Amino acid sequence: MAFVMNALMAVAAFGAALDADSLALQALALVFLTNAANHGASLWLVGRALDWRDRVNLARLSLLLGLSLWVNVAAFWNVHHGNTFPDAWTMAMAGLMTLSVAVAVGMQLFAGRRGKPTLRTTWLCVRKDALACLAVVAAAVGTGTMGHGWPDSLAGAVISALLLATTQATLRQAMAGLWARHGSPSAPASGEEA
Repeated sequence: MAFVMNALMAVAAFGAALDADSLALQALALVFLTNAANHGASLWLVGRALDWRDRVNLARLSLLLGLSLWVNVAAFWNVHHGNTFPDAWTMAMAGLMTLSVAVAVGMQLFAGRRGKPTLRTTWLCVRKDALACLAVVAAAVGTGTMGHGWPDSLAGAVISALLLATTQATLRQAMAGLWARHGSPSAPASGEEA
């Protein structure tokens, strides 16, 4: 259920981002896409070998890394050139809608936990998503009151940069897992140690 809700919110946020011409909403859609990919990959990998887990994570994270970089570059381009003015009303409504879904998913994950997700891990996930949603709402307020598009671009850059940082850390972890099982390219071959 968490996979379905996050996937639907990713699609809705991308649609709202295109309609509102908002980079902050694009970055928020990536947050929900990341959540959906995490839940979907977890479901698909049940009972599969560890190699599959690391390879799927590597592919998933590489895609998300590329998308996050694209949003970051577009945000900095817009801040520098100042050529966009997103629809603040659409941004605010989409931010509040995604906030309610993030809280609902968090409540569902905590209520249905079986061993792994604890209150702390659920809280950390919900907090990350809620802060991204509130950043979009704040950007909408800033854009609407100031009459400039830079609050949207700034919020998009911040959300995307945070997503980029977490994606890079998890990507390194997946690569380390593969290298540990198959040998790092930089590791000396057996018999070559001094």
